[in-house]
Amino acid sequence: MGLGEDIAQAEAVIDTALRIGITLLDTADIYGGGASERVLGEVLAAHPSWRKELKVQTKFGIVLGSQTTYRQDGDYVSACVEASLNRLQVDRLDALLIHRPDPLAGGLFETDRETSDAIRAARAVVARIASEQAVAPAAVVLAWLTKHPAGIVPVVGSSNPDRIASYADLVSVSLSREQFYELYAAARGRPGFGRSRRAVRQRSRPCGGSLVCSP
Repeated sequence: MGLGEDIAQAEAVIDTALRIGITLLDTADIYGGGASERVLGEVLAAHPSWRKELKVQTKFGIVLGSQTTYRQDGDYVSACVEASLNRLQVDRLDALLIHRPDPLAGGLFETDRETSDAIRAARAVVARIASEQAVAPAAVVLAWLTKHPAGIVPVVGSSNPDRIASYADLVSVSLSREQFYELYAAARGRPGFGRSRRAVRQRSRPCGGSLVCSP
């Protein structure tokens, strides 16, 4: 949630969120160069009762500069947490997320054309379901996430009260089992749970006659 530097706007955003049942506020140390956390801190200080209702979550890990880098080593994390607590004017964080994983900390991440195609396909399915149920597309995405058995807690970000209010459409969305798996398949870029058909063809080998044996 990038709140900018307008305290009145931030109050309107948070008030709208609370009225429709959103109680987790997400921000980050780099939003507005720390301004988002500072404004949120001012709002929470001015409305102590809101702090009792809200959970505050922030993020760290992106180091802005002439060359953006990423860090998640212990000393850096400790410094980030202390700085965020001061800006937010709170004595604890309810959740702390890595904003961007540091590849040098282990593990590389990449995207490819198939991933982009899958995103486009998933968006098309979301748009169709949203149109059929006369709800905002974001509500369909939230419905899918909250229906997932992993117990996913969606993190939504907006500084637009109207957009936040549209998230309330979530309660009106009814995803069938077929629609859940249609979205699942579209996002994965493949029709089922196993390897893609192309991968199966590439890795299969003849096994006599017309049979094909998987390795």
